[in-house]
Amino acid sequence: VAWRTAGWLAVLLAACVLLHMHFVSTGRLPAGVGGIFGSALAELGRPVLGWVGLTLLALLVLMIGAQTCLGFSWLAVAEATGRRLY
Repeated sequence: VAWRTAGWLAVLLAACVLLHMHFVSTGRLPAGVGGIFGSALAELGRPVLGWVGLTLLALLVLMIGAQTCLGFSWLAVAEATGRRLY
């Protein structure tokens, strides 16, 4: 249960960072797109990793978090995709 909760938390935080970095706020949300967590994590990570590096890291965390919280294997997904294609 703890691993799945950590996976959901990772997905949530990575999504907040990606939303803050790649979408423009219309001014309707008080903390902007991505919220307070997305803003804080993006401002911490952008000087260290840059825009592209932080995007890649957030995508990686999003994918690993999804795998952890949902309990699937990317290898199984690749195998199933290959079977359907050929």
